Amino acid sequence: MYPLEFGNSSLMVSVPLQDLGEACEYLDGFFRSIGYHGIFSAEFKKDQRDGVFRILEINARPWWFTEFAARCGVDVVTMAYKVALGESVSPIRSYKTGQTLIHPFYDLQACLAIGPNLPRAIGRFLSPLLKAGQPVFSWEDPLPAFRVMKTLARGLVRRSLNRLR
Repeated sequence: MYPLEFGNSSLMVSVPLQDLGEACEYLDGFFRSIGYHGIFSAEFKKDQRDGVFRILEINARPWWFTEFAARCGVDVVTMAYKVALGESVSPIRSYKTGQTLIHPFYDLQACLAIGPNLPRAIGRFLSPLLKAGQPVFSWEDPLPAFRVMKTLARGLVRRSLNRLR
């Protein structure tokens, strides 16, 4: 996650629903209680003190990584589109677990922020990156990645210049 305390996800792993037990039960109950049926994203953090999932936020809108969910077998965008057209959508009973997605620009910043040891930080970054998908770069359409790199480089230069003042 970057920024570390409260930021956007930089590394995601698809996990079996049964590993999220009480978090899923909470969401089911909450949505039933308000009569909501539709697309959402819910963000939890597992409390290391007691192992309980704590809810951070719920948004009734698509999120950054819908394509990652589709790669795992849960095409939420198409499902929401079908619901909007009044078509039926079958429940997803299984999906690929253990899949990894890394947002390389944010994850590198997170790895560097975790500790001052640059070689170790680069190792923490590169190891999962080699096996993971990522949402920014595609050989079929590389321009969005170049745009992101340009924006991030501009911000890095600006922050560096501000530190010198």
